Amino acid sequence: DEGYHAVLRQGNASKTEVFLERVVRERLKAFVFDYRELRAMATSPPASMYDITQLLKGATWLCFDGAADCKVTADKAPLTSDGFELLLGHGDAGELARFAERIVEHYGGRGVGE
Repeated sequence: DEGYHAVLRQGNASKTEVFLERVVRERLKAFVFDYRELRAMATSPPASMYDITQLLKGATWLCFDGAADCKVTADKAPLTSDGFELLLGHGDAGELARFAERIVEHYGGRGVGE
């Protein structure tokens, strides 16, 4: 709780977001697949680590290791190696292609033939 409150005192949503993502990865062994939801939580963060843990355990925007119903799409996967690996695990070439397009667009590029 002490580390969390130190982050909160800074009043910086970006730092709170980084902290929350670390909790997701390290404590809950999960991945964020909708960063808009994580940002929303960081903008109006819970008061305690207990509250964070309880909210995150029920978050529909997280993918927990081993969750059979965790379907991450190319449109929601984080533009990170974790996002790529989540999609790769589903074995859908179309989703992987759409993910690659998002990466290209994110960096200001255009696809071949556009």
